[in-house]
Amino acid sequence: MARMLMSASRLSSLLHPR
Repeated sequence: MARMLMSASRLSSLLHPR
């Protein structure tokens, strides 16, 4: 599950980098 969360976080970051 942790891996999935990390993947989502990374994707989110790439989608909308602050």
